[in-house]
Amino acid sequence: MNQEQHTATASPTSSNRVSNSEKASSEASNKLEASFGGASISGPKPENQDACVAKIPEPWTRYYKGIVAILADGLSSAEHAKMAAQISVTQFVEDYYATPESWSVNKSTAQVAKSLNNWLFQQGKQTGSYACTLSTLIIKSRVAHLFHVGDSRIYRFRAGKLRQLTRDHVQIRGKQKNHLTRAMGVDSSLELDYSTRTVESGDIFMLTSDGVHDALSEQQLLKLLQAKFASLEEQASAIVNAAELAGSDDNISAMLVNVDNVPEAELDESRAQLLHLPIPPVMSVGNKIDQYRVSEILHTSPRSHVYLVEELDKQGNSNGRVRILKAPDASMADDQEYFAGFAREEWVGRVVSNPYIMRTFEPIGTRRFRYLIAEYVPGITLRQWMDKLPHPPIQQVVRMLEKLAKALRALRRYEMVHRDLKPENIIITADDQLKLVDFGTVQSAEQLEQNEKNTTPVGSVQYIAPEYLVGETGRHRSDIFSFAVIAYEMLSGNLPYKQASREQIAQRHYSDWHYQNIQHFRNDMPDWLDAALEQGCHPKPQQRYQSLSELIHDLQHANPKLKASYQAKPLIERNPVRFWQSTTLFLLVVVIWQWASQLS
Repeated sequence: MNQEQHTATASPTSSNRVSNSEKASSEASNKLEASFGGASISGPKPENQDACVAKIPEPWTRYYKGIVAILADGLSSAEHAKMAAQISVTQFVEDYYATPESWSVNKSTAQVAKSLNNWLFQQGKQTGSYACTLSTLIIKSRVAHLFHVGDSRIYRFRAGKLRQLTRDHVQIRGKQKNHLTRAMGVDSSLELDYSTRTVESGDIFMLTSDGVHDALSEQQLLKLLQAKFASLEEQASAIVNAAELAGSDDNISAMLVNVDNVPEAELDESRAQLLHLPIPPVMSVGNKIDQYRVSEILHTSPRSHVYLVEELDKQGNSNGRVRILKAPDASMADDQEYFAGFAREEWVGRVVSNPYIMRTFEPIGTRRFRYLIAEYVPGITLRQWMDKLPHPPIQQVVRMLEKLAKALRALRRYEMVHRDLKPENIIITADDQLKLVDFGTVQSAEQLEQNEKNTTPVGSVQYIAPEYLVGETGRHRSDIFSFAVIAYEMLSGNLPYKQASREQIAQRHYSDWHYQNIQHFRNDMPDWLDAALEQGCHPKPQQRYQSLSELIHDLQHANPKLKASYQAKPLIERNPVRFWQSTTLFLLVVVIWQWASQLS
């Protein structure tokens, strides 16, 4: 489906009255569907300084970013009020949909609004003020996100009742408005109201400029919303006309958004697309599935089967591209948690574009079975790399860690936490490049936003961050813990904490995690490097590094503050090997002295 956008605003060459209506529709009933209509007139003023836009994008974007309706009212005291309103609504919509799909609605909007406000404010300092109100409605899944500044409004009409959802940012004296206390472009900082509301099929959201709600009472608006009209466009026009007849002294604009359908609760679109497809049978070399032919079996287990495949054109001939095809085993058919991860793995690989992240692709042709397609990364796992190089030079390890850090930074830019970092999920190529793979446990801000928290600890037992085990939600510092454990193991061939079973680790408290000095396994490691590793995998997340760049820097350079703190510890804590060596030497000297004394 093509993107659909509706704009209701005045233009210098128009008659100062415009209105339009469009509707997004889909054959699938489990998608967010909405229709809208708007109208805007100049009223008694010579120029219309209002602007409003609504957009319903194609289904994939709609699922991750939602639909948007936005209304701005230019401040009449501003020299460029009309331009401010028009730029605000159009640029906001464009920039919002350009933010990463994994960003939460709140983060995306805050970033866009902040940048837009700063631009308006800076322009105002140079060429005359750009200022307007801004009321934004974003409906994503079953939630309406409201962002608002100024005295335009957002209402919700449900089950015959009308409710105002925003508050006016105005100073009132007696029964008269004095002036706006907040607006876009009037200050370098922006305080934006944010709230959420549940959404039900049949809800109508109404966005109005003060030219409407200052002229019409809530009861009059309610009657107009209860009345029957042929379209939302006609209904919006009726509201605008009624405000004009009631003596409105301002520009008059109204936007109506009707929620035609909301998706099922807990619906994951990627998962749903996979679940309606059959699981393919276990395949052999030469078998074909859709537009792919199996050329090698790379891995098989009770959970999944991984094949090296070549893409085929419509005639069934190879086009020269090779891919990885991963298919679930039939025994996993009823495991919903497994397929949530399976769908998530495909989504992350498509959303995050980074040379250190394994990509996944939309299958060519029609996908008739349940599988995912990923790029082929020839190489060995980091586990195999470590087996070949049990005691590599520090700088070689740091170079590899810098690449892994770039992969994790890419995830963090999309507000994602990997949650299952381990050597088996890192591929090293023949030219020493690195790819991070396996995203089935990744948690994104979008999941947290919809309260999709997995209370079961995920990740491999020796690399899992302790906070997961006490029921806390993982953040980027959880990945830093696993990163530091991997760094420790690459350098020493051992783990910083004594190995234990998942049951034993699950019973630990933070105080039960006892770091093992790396010099116990490799005595050529300097004290300052050990101090950095200890802080990197500290059991308590608040005492770890805040960023990977800090950790990597301290693995290459002695951090004076960290080194001083480290050296303040008793020798037995910071270097048990040297302690026992010194103790043994001292005891030997004592024995020799006593023996010499006896001889004399």
